[in-house]
Amino acid sequence: MKTIKAPYILILLVFCTSFCMVNGQPFGNYYYYKNKKIELPLNKERILLYYQNNQDTEKHLETEYGMTKVQDRCVSSEQKDVLCGEFQLKNAQDYFTILERLHSDQNIIDIERVFGSENPVSISNRFYVNLHNPEDFEHLKQMADANNVRIIERFGLDNWYVLETTVASSSDALDCCNLFYESGLFKGVDPGFIVKIVHNASVTDSSFDQQWAIDGLGVDIHAKDAWDLTKGKPGIKVAVVEGRIDETHNEFIGTNFVNPYVASPGFDYFDKHGTAVASIMAANHNSYEIAGVAPELTYLNTIVQDINSTNAAESYAKAISYAFHNGADVINCSWSFHYDNFPVNSWTVEDVIDSALYMGRNGKGCIVVFSSGNENRDSLPYPARYNPDLLVVGAVDINGNRVYIANNNGSNYGPGLDVMAPGHDIYMASASNYNYPSSVIGSHYYTGWGTSFAAPHVSAIAGLILSVAPNLTRKKVVDYIEQSCDKNHVINPYYTINKPNGPWIADYGYGLVDAYKSLVKEVNDSILDANFNSLYVTNGCIVRMSDYKDLNHPSHSLEVNSDVATEITGLFSVSDSYMYINAMPTP
Repeated sequence: MKTIKAPYILILLVFCTSFCMVNGQPFGNYYYYKNKKIELPLNKERILLYYQNNQDTEKHLETEYGMTKVQDRCVSSEQKDVLCGEFQLKNAQDYFTILERLHSDQNIIDIERVFGSENPVSISNRFYVNLHNPEDFEHLKQMADANNVRIIERFGLDNWYVLETTVASSSDALDCCNLFYESGLFKGVDPGFIVKIVHNASVTDSSFDQQWAIDGLGVDIHAKDAWDLTKGKPGIKVAVVEGRIDETHNEFIGTNFVNPYVASPGFDYFDKHGTAVASIMAANHNSYEIAGVAPELTYLNTIVQDINSTNAAESYAKAISYAFHNGADVINCSWSFHYDNFPVNSWTVEDVIDSALYMGRNGKGCIVVFSSGNENRDSLPYPARYNPDLLVVGAVDINGNRVYIANNNGSNYGPGLDVMAPGHDIYMASASNYNYPSSVIGSHYYTGWGTSFAAPHVSAIAGLILSVAPNLTRKKVVDYIEQSCDKNHVINPYYTINKPNGPWIADYGYGLVDAYKSLVKEVNDSILDANFNSLYVTNGCIVRMSDYKDLNHPSHSLEVNSDVATEITGLFSVSDSYMYINAMPTP
């Protein structure tokens, strides 16, 4: 990197500070996303305000400025004496005049803009800056000081930092974010969009009370067959990026939960959605009502804050970052950003997901699973759509059909959809102190539909695969899942597209996942070039090999015809057509 001398930096900082505001008006309605400048439609009828936690302040704002609050926003736990809300102006023509007046109002801590009209999106008073390298922190500090911007913390990503503005700063958070990027001193920036997080789930009125996806009452992912091979190994960790899971639920007695990570302090109540998602994967096989797909894996709850938070994207990024830095093999994300009428992207969220995909598991990569969303659209929500290496899951019903509910509700489909899993009339655990519908009070279970509940079926399958083959790369695990799908709905001469892992169709991706077939893979001659420890054959015979040196010149050949476990020492070629690998070779 080219070194910038200190005098030049000071000149640059003075220049930036001087031009942040022109006549009290922000100079640019745009943001930078991965080096691209994206224009934003300014909403002159709304303003986001941070203000003193005083019962008279809102009355003062209405009387003095003619503004009424239309939406409360949560603030960080650090700002205990601060409230945040979105306010409606009576007259858009007064917008810039009111902005200027508010800057001198002692009740106001910070003022931020709102964009869009149909689904307005506001910017919080936080933004994020990514350094080229740790030594650039001095540049960050100098520029923050010059513009009266506070550095809050290092983000948990390698070189991302959280910064915060007030009315005393040289401009609002969006302008300062752009200013830091345009200085050329930093690798990237991200404005603090206040996004609504959508949990891709819904409660149904159905009384369906059995696990049709596992018990074979409908289409079947063959989990029971997979359990003959493994129910998971504690050494494999699945991160559940969710609200707080009720680990005290009877279904989780004996489940391997590690201490949760709280990405946003203050979110301390048990969450119905998070508990339900976890139960699909982790419910123990005991005398209680349901059975998880992979109960013997280890689970990490990375707790994210309420969906109305001003820093939701920050919280989700922190949660994912913590997960892959703390040994997560699989990361389940049953959520998305709300659809909006203009692009709202998060450089920080994408950066941490990419780090998990390509750097997690010591370079082998984490399997990151997203739900496809429930709006019955032919496109995926964000961030599921941004990277083709994400494993995106849609939902099918008991008959194997893509879930469709009236009034524009149903499993999203289209480019980027990978696989399908059960996601309708799913019977799950629920949090014990949540306010239930009257029909389930005291039962701590409920039935729901949504791609939120399809995704954990697939995350659990990924965990089962890694339990028998822990050295597989992310791509290999995803390949096994996609190649093993039931293609019943996929083969259609008019709509089928041939992709690397087989036939694909917009409504179903590669098809319905199959836990057992994902574990059992066809062996061809090329596998004999690799070292391996154990092979599990479809007829139940287990063959353990050892003392191998050069499988290109085997000294023995073994034909498997037995249904009992067999252990033999030596060098072998394997002719059996279906098996899965217990320990893959080091590449």
